[in-house]
Amino acid sequence: MDYKNEVKNRFGNTAEYKEYEKKSLSRTNEKEAELSKGLMNIIREIGTLRDKDPFSGEVISKIEKLKAYITENYYSCSDEMLVNLGNMYVEDKRFKENIDNAAGAGTALFVKKAIDYYITSKP
Repeated sequence: MDYKNEVKNRFGNTAEYKEYEKKSLSRTNEKEAELSKGLMNIIREIGTLRDKDPFSGEVISKIEKLKAYITENYYSCSDEMLVNLGNMYVEDKRFKENIDNAAGAGTALFVKKAIDYYITSKP
């Protein structure tokens, strides 16, 4: 099963998926690839901070950037959705390998830890 069908089967009835569909209606394959590359670039930026404390302000600002990018380009990324993404980054072997291969070993887990802290540290 390809990713698009898998995502539709798993999330097709959610508000986030419906928002994603609406935003992506007029996008070309090239634009989708550009957005995907932009998302991975943010993950890489976070990966360059792996030697820092995942609770540092610098790391948290990158998590905020990631959340804002998803909201702007895909769907409203609630705190709950962000946590779900962080979990998927480490629990789904395909995502973990893709992230770690692109941004350095341990990046997927680092992003998850930073997301978890970001969510739990909010007032």
